Amino acid sequence: MNTAYYVQIPETAFNDSVDNAYAGINDATSWSFTTVTIADSTPPTISTVSIPNSAMKIGDTVTTTITVNNDSDNYTAGNGAITGTIGSFTLSNLSKTNDTTYIATFTITDVASDSDIPISIQLTDSTGNQTTAFTTAISQNADAIDVNKPTLAEVTAVTTLTTDTTPDYIFSSTEAGTITYGGDCSSTTTAATNTNNTITFNTLSLIRGQAPRMI
Repeated sequence: MNTAYYVQIPETAFNDSVDNAYAGINDATSWSFTTVTIADSTPPTISTVSIPNSAMKIGDTVTTTITVNNDSDNYTAGNGAITGTIGSFTLSNLSKTNDTTYIATFTITDVASDSDIPISIQLTDSTGNQTTAFTTAISQNADAIDVNKPTLAEVTAVTTLTTDTTPDYIFSSTEAGTITYGGDCSSTTTAATNTNNTITFNTLSLIRGQAPRMI
């Protein structure tokens, strides 16, 4: 890396065919040279991109594994960077695991995504060389990104001033999910479907318990 070198040879280091001795090189300039760093012009190459093969929801931070061709460079140093998206979610927090593996993350927001998750990722090495966009969609059997919040609507309320201590409550939902209860309400029904759902409350001492909510 721009390092200067010189060669010195002592007198009489060797003789010619008629025994004349070599005069020698005793200075630092007669035979010298300087090495020069050749600029890196080869961009990184992304071979695969993967995410955990499991369902994801709004608010989750997802770890993305990026596999590259073997390279001792560190794409998090100098001009190194990651740009791009997975399923329209922006990647950030690039870190190097080893010479072939990098990690980045994205956070799921309420933006729709397809079952096959589209991606567009570019890496830049420390000297500023950038990859072409890697756009091979991620297709796995369990990595669906659910960004649709359920919508609930009351269908049949509990009758006011009823003497029924185990009344029914009916509500509709746009998605299946888990039901939780608060206040004085409880029920053996803990799962909801994406249609009308009937809850029969356990015995109530007051008919003023909170309506159920689904998460």
